Amino acid sequence: MAAFKRREFLKLSGALGLATLSTRLATAADTAVTSGAFDSKYFTLFKVLSNQIIPDTDTPGALACQVPEQMKAFILKVYGEQHISDYSRKLDALDSWLATHSGENWRSGDDKEHHGMVAALEDYSYDESPDSDVAAGYKETKELIVFHYYTSQQGATKTLHYDPVPGMYKGCEDLSVIGKTWATPNAY
Repeated sequence: MAAFKRREFLKLSGALGLATLSTRLATAADTAVTSGAFDSKYFTLFKVLSNQIIPDTDTPGALACQVPEQMKAFILKVYGEQHISDYSRKLDALDSWLATHSGENWRSGDDKEHHGMVAALEDYSYDESPDSDVAAGYKETKELIVFHYYTSQQGATKTLHYDPVPGMYKGCEDLSVIGKTWATPNAY
């Protein structure tokens, strides 16, 4: 009986240790997202660009779908240190370009000013200097905005034509009717 109690004690202490560790890891991740480990000026940039690239219309826009928050969490949880460093450099170049071309207070502009700013940024990034850090930062940010918007519940169900089961499903069909079974190439 003494060995059984010792074994139960070891199981319980191991479970408590794992629970404490997982709680600490989750808290560290949440703190990184909210603490400014990824500069807040980038978050403002995400908000301004999200609102201009996918604004509210008859369907919810990027801000309503919390795209900037999702982007920040995604970058901190998925990107490696080197990728974050490279992306931060590109975002700094983008921020400097916006300050030069739209004024130091570009963040506090209204929608009309932001629209003109993004139009100029589009021209610069795709026509004038498509290989610069500014263009690369803008293009990556735009890709993240579109990705997070269309993978959000509202973006996927209210903006896109949502069909939970594409095509007709026939559960038990005789093989002689079908002809042969279907096969698709593995994408991986």
